[in-house]
Amino acid sequence: MMLAITATDGSSTAQPRKIDFSRTLTPYNTLLSSGAEYEKHPDVWRDASPTFRVSKGDAPFLIVHGTEDQNVPLAQAQKLFEKLQAAGVPASFVKVDDVHTFRTPEARRQLAVETLAFFNRYLAERQLPGATHERCRHR
Repeated sequence: MMLAITATDGSSTAQPRKIDFSRTLTPYNTLLSSGAEYEKHPDVWRDASPTFRVSKGDAPFLIVHGTEDQNVPLAQAQKLFEKLQAAGVPASFVKVDDVHTFRTPEARRQLAVETLAFFNRYLAERQLPGATHERCRHR
């Protein structure tokens, strides 16, 4: 699972920026369902990979991956995390001892705790655009 929060430009009056993953995930899912082979279409696969779309201005990422995931290799999440770090993008990589869908209560609890910590780290002190009252801050 990948989560990206709204990004800002780093200024004190930063405005939210929408992150659109549909351009990356839809072609990838289409490739998987069509049976297109990487060896025959490496450029198409590369264009569909979020790993090749990382840039310094990207929003902070939380990558949560099951260590027993049979759908997506752990190495793919690790590679994305390394690319984000190399670009200077704030990123957290959490490995959960579970399968792709986080079935156990322990895994779901870890997902919730890590997600809350991530949101608190990147959103808790950010004031909503145009908000002037203390209650308008994320808590």
